[in-house]
Amino acid sequence: MSAALLIDFGSTYTKLRAVDLDARRILGAGQGPSTVTTDINVGMLAALRDLERRLGRLPRFRYRLASSSAAGGLRMVTVGLVRELTAEAARRAALGAGAKLVGTFAYRLTAADLQRIAELAPDILLLAGGTDGGNSEVILHNAAALARAPIDCPIVYAGNRAALDAAREAGIPSVVDPKFRHFLEFGGATVFKPNVLELGAAMGGPVRPHDDEWLEHARRRVGARHLLLTLGEEGMALRSEGASTLRIPAMAREV
Repeated sequence: MSAALLIDFGSTYTKLRAVDLDARRILGAGQGPSTVTTDINVGMLAALRDLERRLGRLPRFRYRLASSSAAGGLRMVTVGLVRELTAEAARRAALGAGAKLVGTFAYRLTAADLQRIAELAPDILLLAGGTDGGNSEVILHNAAALARAPIDCPIVYAGNRAALDAAREAGIPSVVDPKFRHFLEFGGATVFKPNVLELGAAMGGPVRPHDDEWLEHARRRVGARHLLLTLGEEGMALRSEGASTLRIPAMAREV
C-alpha cells in the first residue's frame, strides 16, 4: 500500500489524515492540540498518537505533506492586469492555496493603491497579469512600483515572461519554476528549477543527474545561469555557469 500523511497545523488543533493512494480512500484521522507558538512537533506527535490509536498502527508513509491554517492562513494581496480576468484568476489561486485574501488590485497601481497595500501588511503578494506576447507595460510598471513601496513581504510573479528581460537589465535575479508548456522559453533566467520528469520531457530522453557533461548541456539548452534540478529523495543537483556541479542531499526526517 502506498500511503500519504496529510498534516494541517491549525491555530487550535493539528489535524492529520492518512490516505491510501492506491485505493484513493482515507484510512483514518487524528488530531491533537496545536503548539504553533512553541514547538509545532509537540502538537504533531500528539496527533500522530491519536491517529495510531484509531488505526491500530501507523502505515509507512511514502509522502508527508503539511500546510498551515493557523491564524486563518497567510495574509495575501493579489495584483492583476484586469480585474475581471487576471485579478480574478489571482484571487482564486490565493483562495485555493488556503490563503486569507485581504486585498485585490488591478490596472496600474497608484500611490493610493501602494499605501493601501502597505497598510494591509500582507505576508505574501501575488503579482499577475499579461499573457506571453501580450501586454507587459502594466505588470512591469506595477513591479517597479512595488519595488519602491514600503512593503516587506515575498512577491510571487505569475505573468508575462517579458519581465525576464527587464529583470536582467536591472540586475534583478529571476527564478523560474517551469511546467511542461513553454518549457524552453525562459532563456536568460538566473535560476531554472525543473524536476526530473519535466527536464526529461523537454530534453527528449532520460535525465542523467550524475553526468556533469549532460547537466551542463541541459543548462545551456534552457539558457539559465543556474540549473537547479530537484531529484526527490536524492536531493538536488545545482549546475552553474563556469562551475562544477553541486550536489545537495535530501534531509530525511521520520514523521
